[in-house]
Amino acid sequence: MRAHATDGAHGVTPAGIRTRHIGKAAAYAAGGFGLMVLAAGRLPGQASVTPSARIESLVQAGQDSVALAVADSVLADTDPSAAGYADALYWRGTLRRSPDARLDLIRLTVDYPTHPRTADALYALARQDLASGDSDLALRRMDRIVRDFMPTGVGPRAAADAGRLHLGKGRMEAACAAFDSALVHLPEDQVELRNRTAYDARPCERWKDAQADSIAAAASATKQGKPADAKAPSAGSRGAGRANATESPGGDSSTPGSGRGARAGGPSPPAARWTVQVAAYGTRSEADRLRARLVALGYEARVALESPYRVRVGRFAARQSAADVATKLKRQRFTAIVVEAERP
Repeated sequence: MRAHATDGAHGVTPAGIRTRHIGKAAAYAAGGFGLMVLAAGRLPGQASVTPSARIESLVQAGQDSVALAVADSVLADTDPSAAGYADALYWRGTLRRSPDARLDLIRLTVDYPTHPRTADALYALARQDLASGDSDLALRRMDRIVRDFMPTGVGPRAAADAGRLHLGKGRMEAACAAFDSALVHLPEDQVELRNRTAYDARPCERWKDAQADSIAAAASATKQGKPADAKAPSAGSRGAGRANATESPGGDSSTPGSGRGARAGGPSPPAARWTVQVAAYGTRSEADRLRARLVALGYEARVALESPYRVRVGRFAARQSAADVATKLKRQRFTAIVVEAERP
């Protein structure tokens, strides 16, 4: 039941938002005089609190009906451009049990696209879409969270859900990128969700291995098709002197005894043919965050190519050397596959 304002009972918060007091009858029905004062925006002996903080306090106290009444009051008496309006829109959309509640959440995501509550509203809408059977719309909302709101609390959960949905639709590249984002951003203390996400992401390892094998096979076929009298590759190119190659701890390759710079007329250094791919992202910022994390762990990580932005570690002349680094990364709970290195 919506509470009505009492005559002359308007207050002004520090943010300049007019709100109505809850009527005494409604306040007593919700739990007594203390809640009436809280709904009115002032606790005994305390300064005024913002409507957003007041609503959230009521929700945490289990007083949803009073919180809804305060949200109604804020939305009725506040300019949409004022602070607190978007928060009230979110809470009313969350607390109401009617079709109109969905409209409040949609309005929040459209009219306030950068508001902190928008990610929560998108996730709530996506869950409703899934419940109604519209997985495509749910996936679009979750993809938006992954793109624009990954650092928020709901970001990793939305990424994991997006990975499962993409996987169900056979979109392996999008699924694996979403799972990678979820695992990078999930806090270490969320063990259950991390384990479930890693379990659901298992098909990605097989898919990535297949992709790497396909790339290697295509490269091998291309090389076999070259004329027999083709000139030997120049220093640093692919295929030169692999048998004599050794890898430095950082993933760079060199020829034994030759140093980093081969003397004129000496043997060409081996090609850095292989690398370890850890993730691929749709945004450069996500890729840079993972690269920084890997660098902090001592890896020579880089962001390669354009979108999707691939995070890769090292360059190796021998595939086994890259595989050894991939194994180490997997033990540290990263996804890692061996692929052919891009050209420097």
